[in-house]
Amino acid sequence: MTTWTLTLLALFAPAAAQETLSVQNARCTMGLFGPAMAAGRTVLPGDVVTLTFDVDGLKRDSEGRCRFSTTLQVEDSQGKVHFADTSDSPTVGSLQGVGRVRHAVQVTIALNQTAGAYKLKLTVTDHLTKKDAKHEHTITVGQPEFGLVRTQMMTDPNSRQPSAPVGIVGQVLSISTVAVGFQFGGQGKEGHLSVEVMLQSADGKMLTEKPVKAEFANIPGGTTYLPLRFDVPLQKAGNYTLVVKATDQVTSKTATLSMPIRILETE
Repeated sequence: MTTWTLTLLALFAPAAAQETLSVQNARCTMGLFGPAMAAGRTVLPGDVVTLTFDVDGLKRDSEGRCRFSTTLQVEDSQGKVHFADTSDSPTVGSLQGVGRVRHAVQVTIALNQTAGAYKLKLTVTDHLTKKDAKHEHTITVGQPEFGLVRTQMMTDPNSRQPSAPVGIVGQVLSISTVAVGFQFGGQGKEGHLSVEVMLQSADGKMLTEKPVKAEFANIPGGTTYLPLRFDVPLQKAGNYTLVVKATDQVTSKTATLSMPIRILETE
């Protein structure tokens, strides 16, 4: 299984100090800082699985700092280990005086990954106490098919700064995703994708008469993925759903992703 892991400190979550180190609130999310994915969702080859969790009970040193490491091991249903890696977190301090940290690890699923169930075995180790906390999470990898994967909100046009789907009126966020599994046809054996982007209100109504459209024609044969990025200007406070719909014009198959987005007004 061709994978890598990425650890990222997201924020401190207030909690009472405790003696036991534990992993809590673990769930797969839509990118870093994104909403939780539906339980049991099948993951497409080429996608990135983000496991977000809280580490509770970390011991702080005399200067209020804590440090921990994460070990992630990926096993198939037969218990065969496909990947294992250990990553150290940066030394982190707490302005809130707590020993609880939100963290995430990511696993990239290869385009040729065999379909089936895989177990993510996570171990968190406190560097000061040497205590361990463990968590297991099962994901299901599906058969290769047309879809949108690796979805992530961004705060910059270069897609380098991950963001939560939350912003301020006047700000511009970007949504980044990747199309995989599209087919090739015609004399040139080329791919052709049509993409629509729209914002829906809380009751599911589209806010504009027509969606923003983009065409990606003459995709060279053999291309395995196509990165897509769209700016999202935030112009009115409220709760919305950002919808991206891609159509493979060769097969007429469609793939849709929905991302809840919250726009706030400054006080």
